[in-house]
Amino acid sequence: MEDADRACPEVERLLKKSGIAYIYLNTGPTSDFGNLQRDFALRYIRDRNLEGIVYLADDDNYYDEKLFDEIRKTKNVSVFPVGNLGPHGIEKPIVQGGKILEWDAGWKERKFPVDMAGFAFNTRLLKPLSDPVWSVRKVRGGETEFLEKIVNSKDELETLCDNCKECLVVHNKPLGWNMACALALRRIKKYYQDFLSKN
Repeated sequence: MEDADRACPEVERLLKKSGIAYIYLNTGPTSDFGNLQRDFALRYIRDRNLEGIVYLADDDNYYDEKLFDEIRKTKNVSVFPVGNLGPHGIEKPIVQGGKILEWDAGWKERKFPVDMAGFAFNTRLLKPLSDPVWSVRKVRGGETEFLEKIVNSKDELETLCDNCKECLVVHNKPLGWNMACALALRRIKKYYQDFLSKN
């Protein structure tokens, strides 16, 4: 899913070379944390009755190859740890006897304090959902709102990665990353690019 008004030729070439079956979509451009793109892609999957497991991978996270073998075990909705997040460096459910007791995560006010990189789900769960499938609000997040549409409680979640003891995905930004700092850097970069284009 590309956040742009057209597909990126370099990405398309890479996908073709990979030998992996793919569907490459685009909508945008926006700077709304990818919410519009996620909604677009999920509606595409739902409206075409595509079957399989959905994982919302991001282009700047690190993924251990073993994660994709784990995700294939998903029957309905699975959850697993994500590194570089939360109060202790890894966000995850605390699991005992195969049951989720609580969450070691930030955003504790959320019903499901899970990062986008920390869950996968079966496409058939999209079928009854009305639009928007993913919240298109211009704010960070949307994970718990989406999960609340497809599961009622933590007891319905499947735990992967050795009952959430093994971390196979790492978030792109370091623990304690300040969003205001990120936005300031983006403004500085834009100012610098504008300056160069005029001089």
